[in-house]
Amino acid sequence: MSQINTNVDGITLKLTNLEKVLWPVDNISKAELIQYYLSVCEYMLPLVAHRPLSLIRYPDGIDGPKFYSKNAPDFTPEWINLYKTDDISYICPSKKADLVYLANLASLEIHSMNTQMQAPSNPDTIIFDLDPAEGLSFDTIKTTAIDLYNMLEDKGYHPHIKTSGSKGLHIYVPIFPMYSRIEVFETAKKLGQEFINYNGQCTLKLSKEKRQGKILIDIYRNHDSQTCVCPLSTRAKPGAPVSMPLSYDDLKDIHSSAQFNVRNAAEYLINQKPWNDYNQKSTNIHDLQKDDQNDAEVLLNYAKKRNFEKTAEPLPVKDAHSSSNRFVIQLHDAQNLHYDLRIEEDGVLKSWAIPKGMPLEANCKRLAIQTEDHPVKYLDFEGIIPKNEYGGGTMWIFDSGTYEISQKTDKSYKLRLKGQVFNGEYHLFQFKENQWLITLESEFKLPKVDSFDFMLADQALSVPFDSDYIYEVKWDGIRAKAVKMGATIEIYSRSGRNISTQFPEICDKLQDIDGEYFVIDGELVSLDDKGIPIFANIISRMHAKSITPSQHNASFYVFDILYLDGKDCRSLTLDKRKEWLDTILKPNAKIRISQSFNDGVALFEAAKANNMEGIMAKKINSTYQSARSSNWQKIKVRTVIDVKIVGYTQGKGDRSTLFGALHVVSINDNTYLGKVGTGFDETKMKEIFSIISDKTIIPKPYTINIEEEYNTVWIDCDQQCEVQYASITPNGTLREPVFLRLKYTDE
Repeated sequence: MSQINTNVDGITLKLTNLEKVLWPVDNISKAELIQYYLSVCEYMLPLVAHRPLSLIRYPDGIDGPKFYSKNAPDFTPEWINLYKTDDISYICPSKKADLVYLANLASLEIHSMNTQMQAPSNPDTIIFDLDPAEGLSFDTIKTTAIDLYNMLEDKGYHPHIKTSGSKGLHIYVPIFPMYSRIEVFETAKKLGQEFINYNGQCTLKLSKEKRQGKILIDIYRNHDSQTCVCPLSTRAKPGAPVSMPLSYDDLKDIHSSAQFNVRNAAEYLINQKPWNDYNQKSTNIHDLQKDDQNDAEVLLNYAKKRNFEKTAEPLPVKDAHSSSNRFVIQLHDAQNLHYDLRIEEDGVLKSWAIPKGMPLEANCKRLAIQTEDHPVKYLDFEGIIPKNEYGGGTMWIFDSGTYEISQKTDKSYKLRLKGQVFNGEYHLFQFKENQWLITLESEFKLPKVDSFDFMLADQALSVPFDSDYIYEVKWDGIRAKAVKMGATIEIYSRSGRNISTQFPEICDKLQDIDGEYFVIDGELVSLDDKGIPIFANIISRMHAKSITPSQHNASFYVFDILYLDGKDCRSLTLDKRKEWLDTILKPNAKIRISQSFNDGVALFEAAKANNMEGIMAKKINSTYQSARSSNWQKIKVRTVIDVKIVGYTQGKGDRSTLFGALHVVSINDNTYLGKVGTGFDETKMKEIFSIISDKTIIPKPYTINIEEEYNTVWIDCDQQCEVQYASITPNGTLREPVFLRLKYTDE
């Protein structure tokens, strides 16, 4: 048994028995069948995607036994979508690899339902199967199909014709999936009966005895669980014919239903592109008018604006059984970032777009633009609407819950929202066409700034290698949170100090963030010309009493969001917080996003090469914990330790007026760690010496031998600093220590 492995759009497929001849007279093998589906998949997939299938398999070719299969085989791969009922799991294709898989099973006929798995009870197609009695010419069938086509078109439908690949013709009528199977079947029956009243050569009766010499208008393909050979499927008949979609104009030139086959179909498709607009031609069933309201029209505007072959949004199905008073507020990153409020009413979602978000303060009026009604299933929708589609962008659920109406008119709602975020009284009233205002009638408790403590990282000795992590540069600066609660923006250091006046240009640029209320977490840094942070410069900036344009530059690298427009984001996973942060923040010269990477080892090597402090490793599914957590880990390029200065050697030469080296000890147990004599520039040395020279001189506090003891001044000092080193020597001192910086409480 021959076997090969192939890759189709990133999926590895095992293909077997490629040399097996499936149509013996025509010498067409399984390999040629697979090649056929690869050549037509671009045209076929939009017509069969997400539809439950029934398969007729011929493992030994059309002359061998056949297997009619609704249930997916037990060995069906996990990457194939299945629609499961109580007792059957239907294959629902969605990609090129699915069609290749079906061909490898020797599925010589693929039959599909007139529904999609998203709405299995609501057909999106009315099918008319024109099945001729023995002896009728194909020209007679064509004439009949043209007459039926024209009648359907006159009623406002958009019919499409295809060959059956056998004897007859099929007419498909795309409709919005708003109707039950019973409604669709009764419509097909009514249309069929009207047609045969005009054309006496046709019948709706299945009995062969009662339809002798006539063309059966088979409407029974519209019954529950029934299928019809799908467009471009092959047929298990000599010549390897296919069910070919046709343009109306080309029908007159067709002389047989089996005219197209696996060897000539692709050429016709490429040249003519029949049915290329099929999914844009759906309409409602015009015969289902009601005296009070046409239910089919309720979601018509919603349906007209969307191509459901491209968007994953819910299909336009009205929920006649919906009785709950549910609501959802979605954050929608479309052409402009906004919030969508939707409330459940009469089987649909009444919807408003709110550009600035829900009001959080009394007497605040927010514009709410009424949009088209949405299906109830939109309550649970999150995802990406494709670019260039209506509403293209990402949508997230921001809040959800139930609501109560206390007062309602045609132009006004007074309601109480009962959600996780929004729980209060709101007034929604119309003032102009689709323009409404929404106000808060009760109190919304805004959080206190000091309730958002920082999340801190554990220190790791090596880069954790796990797909659960993302990695960022560890910026050498001042940890800070930026807060906007209404009109003003403030910046706070880790100690809680308000440092807004020290960074006015940062506060100014933070105004550009798309959010009326927010708390974001990041690092204030001062970069040199090569983009390397200079810690001394940002410290100098923070402690400056006045700010001048010539002062050290500052940038704010943002890496997390803790609060947004009423919602505490700390309970969200890091990946979602990153998505929201990327959405609201518009990077500029002063406000920048701290970029995340998937390759931690490569990022660490880059940090090492550029003399950066190190990197951060963060678990992508972790929440924000206002404490130290192992979900965040810092990996420094060299080992960095906090130490305490206990003495210094007297300087010589260029350092004669300052000091030579610093004696340091562990801050935990005062263990002597040696002396640090490098890592200083003149500015640093002067700053350090101004501190240590004022300290009280004490006797030597250690009994061990100290290098340069004769030249050492021991002091009573609690000043801490950071030192990096290569390793620990056998006698317990630091090898290759380098001074990094003094430690301040505001870091």
